[in-house]
Amino acid sequence: MTEAQQEQQLARNESAFRKVNEGIDAGRGLTGADQVLSFVCECGRLGCSEMVSLSVGAYQAVRSSGRQFIVRPAHVSLEAEVVVEEHEGYVVTEKTGVAGEIAEELDPRD
Repeated sequence: MTEAQQEQQLARNESAFRKVNEGIDAGRGLTGADQVLSFVCECGRLGCSEMVSLSVGAYQAVRSSGRQFIVRPAHVSLEAEVVVEEHEGYVVTEKTGVAGEIAEELDPRD
């Protein structure tokens, strides 16, 4: 698999986890922005089931960009993303290059 194909697959995998988290967020009901919820790590590792805890407001801030994802710190894939924020228990990554374009295309909020 070429590097470009690997980046594309990574973006697709992470976008699938993002879609799961969008369902979690949608099902949260009338909770406030301060409430902390558990979301699925949006790394590109197939089979990852680790959880990331953050406030609804922080989750919404990450979702403001179709290129951003929440991942466990040890799950960052530096081939196709950069860390843009670091928090206790999770980091916010941003897809670059072809992976970023695919992530934006697959953004369920568009």
